[in-house]
Amino acid sequence: MKSRYESGPKETINFSKKVTTQQNNEKPKKVQRDLLPTQLHVTNITNIEQAFTNSVYLSNQYQMSGKELIAELLNTKTKTTYYYPVNFDEKISEDSMGVSGPFRVEMDLVKTKDLKLDPKQIKLTPMEEYQTETLASLGIEIQSIKSPGHNGKLKIDSETLSQSLISKFKNYPLFPGQLLLVKEGEITLYLKIVQTNDPNLSDLNTGKFLSLLNENTIINITASPRVNNLVLISPKSTSLPKTFTLDFSQSGVGGLKKEISEMIRNVFMPRAMPIKMAEQYGEKHNSKGILLYGPPGTGKTLIARTIGNFFTKDKVKVISAAELMDKYVGESQRKLREIFQDAKNEWDEKGLNSQLYVYIFDEIDALAPKRGMKSDSSGVKDDMVATLLTILDGVDSPKNIIVIGTTNRLDLIDPALIRPGRLDNVIEIGLPNEEARYEILKIHTKTIAVLDSGVDLKYWAEQTTNYTGAEIEELVNKARHYAETENFLSTPGSNELTLKDNMDKVENYQKVTNEHFAKAFQDIKPMFGVDKKFAQFKKDGFVIYNSEIANIVNDCNCSMHGFNTDLITNKPLILINGESGVGKTHLAMYLAKSTGTKYIKILSPDLLLSLSLEKQINLIDEEFDNLQRAESGVLILDDLESLVGANAEYTNYNNTLRLKLISMLKNIMESDSRSIVMATSTDIDFLKRIKLYDLFNEVNQMNPITLTHSLQSRETLQQLCKSLGYNVKEDNGDQSSHNEFELILPIRDLIYQIKKFCSLEENKKTLDVNEFYHFLECKGKKRPTSLYKESITMPLFFSKRENNFTISQPEEKKYNF
Repeated sequence: MKSRYESGPKETINFSKKVTTQQNNEKPKKVQRDLLPTQLHVTNITNIEQAFTNSVYLSNQYQMSGKELIAELLNTKTKTTYYYPVNFDEKISEDSMGVSGPFRVEMDLVKTKDLKLDPKQIKLTPMEEYQTETLASLGIEIQSIKSPGHNGKLKIDSETLSQSLISKFKNYPLFPGQLLLVKEGEITLYLKIVQTNDPNLSDLNTGKFLSLLNENTIINITASPRVNNLVLISPKSTSLPKTFTLDFSQSGVGGLKKEISEMIRNVFMPRAMPIKMAEQYGEKHNSKGILLYGPPGTGKTLIARTIGNFFTKDKVKVISAAELMDKYVGESQRKLREIFQDAKNEWDEKGLNSQLYVYIFDEIDALAPKRGMKSDSSGVKDDMVATLLTILDGVDSPKNIIVIGTTNRLDLIDPALIRPGRLDNVIEIGLPNEEARYEILKIHTKTIAVLDSGVDLKYWAEQTTNYTGAEIEELVNKARHYAETENFLSTPGSNELTLKDNMDKVENYQKVTNEHFAKAFQDIKPMFGVDKKFAQFKKDGFVIYNSEIANIVNDCNCSMHGFNTDLITNKPLILINGESGVGKTHLAMYLAKSTGTKYIKILSPDLLLSLSLEKQINLIDEEFDNLQRAESGVLILDDLESLVGANAEYTNYNNTLRLKLISMLKNIMESDSRSIVMATSTDIDFLKRIKLYDLFNEVNQMNPITLTHSLQSRETLQQLCKSLGYNVKEDNGDQSSHNEFELILPIRDLIYQIKKFCSLEENKKTLDVNEFYHFLECKGKKRPTSLYKESITMPLFFSKRENNFTISQPEEKKYNF
């Protein structure tokens, strides 16, 4: 079969000119593509047997030597394209196409007796122009059955019918929604393709391809509920397919082959074996389900729906916990039992020959939380858990059910629910890796016909580290919207938007380009991205203003070198200690940014305010879990003393919060994740008392700045002023009168005083070092006197006048604030 990637002219046949009639009984000439009629009349086939070939018929005039033709027929109403093989009949006139009655109904070609096909509705293409893929499995629904002279119910063996279909339609193109007419003896069947699973379809790019049936295709036959005169006999084995595909990209699932493989191996494969084979293995079908957990937006519910529909299309139910809760006693449990009643009835009647039922419980933690929790004062949820456990693993529990639960919080699930025989296949659906992100981008962009060829999806797969599948979909949607907006013009002086001219042609549409993706990328704020508190950090930046800070930065960078090398022995847990205002949090943020990771979060005391202790514990759990789910990440524990609920004197604390933080920090050290934890504190002795200090393998002390007339102090001021956009004026004169000057203050206060001094009109954003020191002497600081040299006399005489403070002393210089 010729690949569509090969170069060469296409042999598409367009109906543009009328064929000339053959004279003198000559053999039909091989018709050139430019000698075809402008229109074709839709007519009946010449005999009933032609209907069962499931083809369309043209005149012999259109035969092309040695080539099979495929007719692409467009239903202009539904915009659906049908693919049918072309056969030839000398009784069909050269300007007509023979189509059977059921096909005409399906393609909406029955409006008039003299129906003509528009040239845009039909196209003939040699089959060799298509790329073909073999169907792994096929779902067929019997929509109608007829047998003349038979009044009772007809019995059909599904296995025999499957073999007959493979024989009749081998290498026949099939597509979802296609109608097939089949004759089995005296029985006429109307079949419809309801599902196709092509394992290699995701590898196909935009172009022509056909899915073909062959002897390896697994056919799953069901009957429509409207068919009441049929008994479909299934072989004594499960109704599940015998061939499984790990590629669910057609259904919008990108990557996750490992997770899907685990689900199929542990839950579905044992049920796909014939009964005799299962007995030899001692298979008892004990596993009743799967629990999918992971952060929001990773596709847990989508996977559950997709894999459920693949194995049992008509027997999938999606249940929300909110729908089951009822204010009346016992009603919630009754509703839960009713959901499984159909499966139980069929199991009681048919046993191992019953169909498989799949139940999806979205956010199952709301239905089956840990029993005995304080939030469930009525005990209803405890009863719901007990009822669900009885259904899954009770004495009369049916074995034809699979329960798939999804949750964002595995720690909230009752442990009894995930024991063997219940939801014992616990699978994490984490963040997609780069390969999976590329697949997701391909899935969501394949419907964009105006996607610019220059869009580099692999580049955007690299850029979207730590994005969830939902966030990648949102990226594509926003890029699409930016492109759509450019098809409109804004009217100057008004708020009106007008569609551009010549928008009736596709080639004039604005294409979706890399620029649109770049704009969308700036708009998306991923859940596993950089904390929003870093927005201000990016604006102000960070200054290594003296050698002490430089040494701390170099030391921490040395510790974090293992972040990108050895994942086991180098797991930095960094503690930064110092009094309030010395820049601990800012330094931690700077170090976090220097790692280059795209996931940085800050857990600060303000996030715990107004939360109950239980919710505080859950929040800490969630932050540490998210840290380990990310490909790489940094978590900053800001103000460690407050996070454990310490009071102002550090005499009391919350022991539950302390134990939780100790547990989480130990888990980080023992995990294989590329994670770094930093913490800030103000009292080392307190951390030692509560056994938190010893968990950190890197401790750094930050001190306030000591200002003197030394060269080092002046260099510090120069660095700070440069970062703030101020100039520094040096005084090389006599400084003997200031030799006794020494002031100790935190960096936060120093920056505030620099900004205040330089904002005065007479200073014009210039810092005169001597004047600034004099300014500090006059200002007076609300600092403990122990921080100042006794030789400095601080004037503290202020007169308040409408929120302006005027210094009364010293007399020689006055500053207005």
